[in-house]
Amino acid sequence: MSDIRQPHKKPNQLRLNIHFDVNQETDQLSFRLRPLHREDEQAADLAAQRNRHRGVHADALYFHPCDEVHLRIVGGGARNRAAGTGFGAFQILECALITRPQVAVRGPHVRTQWSPPSPFTQSAGAIEPLRIDFAPHVVADEDNYLEIAQDWKHTLNVGLGRGMWELSFFMTVRILDVDGQNEQVRVLMFDPEAEVGGTGTLPTDGD
Repeated sequence: MSDIRQPHKKPNQLRLNIHFDVNQETDQLSFRLRPLHREDEQAADLAAQRNRHRGVHADALYFHPCDEVHLRIVGGGARNRAAGTGFGAFQILECALITRPQVAVRGPHVRTQWSPPSPFTQSAGAIEPLRIDFAPHVVADEDNYLEIAQDWKHTLNVGLGRGMWELSFFMTVRILDVDGQNEQVRVLMFDPEAEVGGTGTLPTDGD
């Protein structure tokens, strides 16, 4: 048996960008999975495959085993810099991931098998409250629009188990005006399908 060791493969580092506008009327968050570092061309190619906004695989999240997922939550809103009015800040009060496993194996004379409770190693079950531990910074500071990002200081690590899930992300935020008054509390969410391994959400040449 050869004693040559295979080099350790570094996990793909990805960022799940989650975005909302403080004045939006719906409760839906927009989301996009991108490479953590822009210069990582391989990760960029993988992320492009996993994030289709057209065709049958639109708005599904596709992960590989051992992926390392970072979270960035971005909130933006109209403001009048000269008058000192409009959107000023937002505070994340709570957020959680909820995963509903889908059937992995089913057939005649075969015992039905389900995906694990969660694709992430941090979760023992289907509900994972995320620690409120974010680093905020301004990403757009215009006269008529302010946009603030909050980066989660931890990661979600994809396990080795393959499967499919309905994945929901819920978040409660407190929105403040420039002067810290007129606060508003909103509950926002998104719920794509997610997959680890397999080809269920990978695009085909015809997409």
